[in-house]
Amino acid sequence: MGDNFNFTQGAGSVGAADELVIGGVTVKVQRMKLVTGADGVYQGDFALGAAAKTASVPVTLATDEDKANLLTTATSHKAVEVLDAADFIFINGTVYQLTATPLLLTASGNTQVVAADAAKKIRVVGAILSADAAVNVKFQRATTDIGTTYYLAAKQFIELPRSAMGYGETNTSEALNINLSGAVNVGAVILTVKI
Repeated sequence: MGDNFNFTQGAGSVGAADELVIGGVTVKVQRMKLVTGADGVYQGDFALGAAAKTASVPVTLATDEDKANLLTTATSHKAVEVLDAADFIFINGTVYQLTATPLLLTASGNTQVVAADAAKKIRVVGAILSADAAVNVKFQRATTDIGTTYYLAAKQFIELPRSAMGYGETNTSEALNINLSGAVNVGAVILTVKI
């Protein structure tokens, strides 16, 4: 069976189709013109593989303009955030994967929350903290504070929204710790990247 088919338009014309087997039945599926160009001009089928990139129809997503503006208006830290990628963050031209670490802290003082990496720094890029009783919470590298102190009242929670600039960062080969001012139950989810 040939791919093309006849249809009546005035005296008759030829249409384009592909013959496919769907569910064990041979059928003709109408071919659609998926090329750019002036009306009535055939420029060929889309290429496959690497050539497809140059032959493709440009598509603009609703969020593309916002991302472009973010990329061209970087902060003084040259860090911007991709707003619609839940598991990734864009920092200084590089995409990093986020790691979410859920925690239940109970001990006063330092508790390691992310192990040291010999080749990378650990940056806190977001968090949610809640406490049973009043307590002060700090991120630390070893015993050195990074960022600020968060003062939690009883039954309060604090959200640190995702931020490429971050809330503190370790040096390479340093673990990320959380320091509690007292032995209080603190629930947390910490978002980090290794850079």
